[in-house]
Amino acid sequence: MPKATDIFAMLREGRIVDALAAARPLYADDPNNVWTLRALIRALCKSIWESKEPAQSRQFAEELANLPALPPGDDDAQLTAYRERSILRADPLSQKLWAIRDLAKNGAHADALRQLRQIHREHPQRTDVDESLAWEVWHSIVEALKPDEPDKGIIRSLLLEYCSLKVKKPSVIHSRILDAAARAAHKDAFPTFCGFLKWWDPANLRDEDFQTKPGQDGHTFPSVVEHAIQGLGKALKSEENLELIRLAGTFIEQHYQRYTEQEKWFPYYLARAWIKNSRTEDAKTLLMPVVRRNQSQPWAWRQLAACFKESEPEYVACLSRALLCPGQEPQFLVKIRLALAETLLARGMNSEAKHEVDEIIRVRKELESTVFWGYGYAECLPCRVLS
Repeated sequence: MPKATDIFAMLREGRIVDALAAARPLYADDPNNVWTLRALIRALCKSIWESKEPAQSRQFAEELANLPALPPGDDDAQLTAYRERSILRADPLSQKLWAIRDLAKNGAHADALRQLRQIHREHPQRTDVDESLAWEVWHSIVEALKPDEPDKGIIRSLLLEYCSLKVKKPSVIHSRILDAAARAAHKDAFPTFCGFLKWWDPANLRDEDFQTKPGQDGHTFPSVVEHAIQGLGKALKSEENLELIRLAGTFIEQHYQRYTEQEKWFPYYLARAWIKNSRTEDAKTLLMPVVRRNQSQPWAWRQLAACFKESEPEYVACLSRALLCPGQEPQFLVKIRLALAETLLARGMNSEAKHEVDEIIRVRKELESTVFWGYGYAECLPCRVLS
């Protein structure tokens, strides 16, 4: 009679039918031997995965489920997990899920998503359905991010759908969703990313989420955490909830120094959080090295200006210095000119404010546009007063 080692060898050779035929009498002859139990479990698992007949798969699964449990411990943890997956694989609904996964692998993601949504409505308690649906939702978000200006409504709807699913946390899919949401925020397509991060819960970060991803020719792609910091940096521009601002600042502060190659932007994003959290002195200290390295960049001076009160001379000085940066397209300076015009007007310096407004109007006429980077011309206070 073959031994357990012979059955394992048959399985490695792909002789699954022979292995199962040998494993059954071997186990029946010595059911207390853990090795014969392992051999039969593995043979039945392989048979389930290889079977093309649903009824036969269910028969194998029933036989597998009726076998004794393996001894507890690390030695059999993987085989026990494999056994559980195999029993689930034989379930009719699981077989349908596998068929849908094959659809997705062949590029039919829209059809796969439609079918999974229907199955989810019919089986709301099945976590394997939720996980399968979560992967297709993630794929849809990735596709929605491909245009230069993604549709905010679509991305928000997909992320809300993911939030309703029962998915293991931490997990690969949970990290993928965070990565996608962060990329959406960085493209100004998901302004509520700070709140999403709170729901996602940074405690669910895995070690892999801190690691950059290797690409071709020695290049690397940012890690999930790097993408998250970038997303927070953008989302903080419009975030007004103090709790979420503090959460974002804490997240950036905890992790930004890990990525020294991001020394240009990550301190800038942290300073943004600190400014909005009234930690202006800390922000000023953090920004000074950034400004020194980027003295020709208006954004650096604009951020430094935010560390001062509008009534302070340093505020006007920083905005004025930003406008003196060489080689800048005039439309990129409109927000800074608006801010400077407003504070000059508040100081009663109308002629100086009018100079900035006239420049704004000139750029407006050149571009034949009524909106400047989020500022409506008709809504601009200096423009109303002085034009």
